[in-house]
Amino acid sequence: MKSVLLIIKATIIGAILYYIIQFAIDSYQKFPSGQLNINYYLFGFAIFLGLLATFNYSLIWHYITLKNQCSISVKSDAIIWFLAEMGKFIPGKIFLIAGKLYFYNKAGKSKTKIAFCFYVEILCSSIAALLIFLLSLILSDLEMLNQFRVIAVLLVLMMFIMIYPRLVERTSNYLLRFLGKPPIIFELQYHHLLQIIILYTINFVIFGSGLYFLISSVYPLSPSHIPYVSGSFAMAGIIGMISLFAPSGVGVREGVLIFALKMIVPDFIAALSSVLARVWATGAELILVLLVLAYIRFAKLNFSLKQ
Repeated sequence: MKSVLLIIKATIIGAILYYIIQFAIDSYQKFPSGQLNINYYLFGFAIFLGLLATFNYSLIWHYITLKNQCSISVKSDAIIWFLAEMGKFIPGKIFLIAGKLYFYNKAGKSKTKIAFCFYVEILCSSIAALLIFLLSLILSDLEMLNQFRVIAVLLVLMMFIMIYPRLVERTSNYLLRFLGKPPIIFELQYHHLLQIIILYTINFVIFGSGLYFLISSVYPLSPSHIPYVSGSFAMAGIIGMISLFAPSGVGVREGVLIFALKMIVPDFIAALSSVLARVWATGAELILVLLVLAYIRFAKLNFSLKQ
């Protein structure tokens, strides 16, 4: 059964990648030669923003553990986040939480609280991504989005009502019961939840701005498209994350980005940007993970994580 599922997953990923590669080749043949120039200053700034936004994720994780009384320290929480993040490259995403549980258990922290922190991380980052996407519909100057703006405003207002802790707890436990999982007790207050969502929202703006400068480094793009690019990147990331069959959302995220970006840039630039975005975001993660590993080794840490 597992081998069948593996074949199905591989077939789906292969089909997506084939479409992306074929789309890139076809669009490249139609793209005017001589219009592709690299602005290294904008490219360098995009790398800086990618590193900054990726590092910020570890700080937000620290804030979540701090509010749930299971934090070790800023340094240790950040290190654990990056070490566990390597699990995203394994299908199923289970190692994202397994890594955190392993290291925090070594530090004597409650597995239940860490699992809850992981749930809050996924929940709040997903809500923030959806919020950025809805705000992009409201703030973007693309005429084709005019018909969605009123609906987007109403959905944003609904989101701030639906994130009340008791409502989140009831909704979450309903889904958990459906999945045969034990219920949770949502201990965070509304303003804590709101703060975490705002932090993720700001970070998505940084990431989206980084993607804007990345695209602008190879093709001129108006600053007015920053909201749209940010919203597209946020939703592509979330859709990629929930695609359990794809390690790190490979293929899925690129497909969503191509679909969104082709509305504002030529097809070939959309395809190129989706590939660059993958290399840029993954590269930032790997660079910071390697720095963390180097720090652990050269600082001669045994990583017991105990205060």
